[in-house]
Amino acid sequence: MICGIEYISLVAGTPSDREEDISRIKVLIERLNFKYLLSSESFCRTTEVKNILRSYDVDARILHGAVNKEDILAAIDGDSKNDIREKLGIPTEDRVLVFVGRLVALKRAQEAIRAFDSSNLDRLIIVGDGPDMENVEKEIERLGIQQQVRIAGWCEHKKAVQYIAAADGLIITSETESYPTVAFEAISLNTTVVSTPVGILSNLDSELLHTCSLEKMASKLDSEIINRTGCINIDSLDEYSIERYTSELLRAMKNA
Repeated sequence: MICGIEYISLVAGTPSDREEDISRIKVLIERLNFKYLLSSESFCRTTEVKNILRSYDVDARILHGAVNKEDILAAIDGDSKNDIREKLGIPTEDRVLVFVGRLVALKRAQEAIRAFDSSNLDRLIIVGDGPDMENVEKEIERLGIQQQVRIAGWCEHKKAVQYIAAADGLIITSETESYPTVAFEAISLNTTVVSTPVGILSNLDSELLHTCSLEKMASKLDSEIINRTGCINIDSLDEYSIERYTSELLRAMKNA
């Protein structure tokens, strides 16, 4: 409580969880905030931040809110991964990789194509469009993998979710990200994520998430992406759902 006003705190990130040098002024401001200004029950997004907050005697809890649970369940509608593959015309026996995102320089879709080409996976599906589309098409042609790559282009959210569910792996090659919803959707859909260590993904705890450099991405695809039969990872779907996020914040506000 400050000046008689009850509030709750959400710490999305902190300079203390970064490896690079931190200025003293940032550390001082952070420590003052943690010591005197956080609510008695506070929320954060990673184990690292939670441990930092608890060192200041803050009751910190991890809370995510990225996935629309209702939309995911409606898109899958009880289907298995193979059911969805049949609907989308994807061979059930293939090991399938999907890239989902706007085709712009920061997403580095061409790197995803090259990583796929250097791996032992069978098929790549690209969901998205944007100004880099021509470069993407040229890279596919240059590598001679037109028969192995499907460019789905822009899709409504329901179909994009189905492509993620149908895949064995999702690849993220972005130069920078903050809190990529597509990664949380993939984990909730029991689809392995292989990503560059960007944003929250470098600190997120999930057995379905693997981060690495672009140079190691092809080998990581081969070692971590396996065929999975289930479409829904119900524990992750609940953990990452917007519904849980809203419910927890409302509960905390009522108890403040």
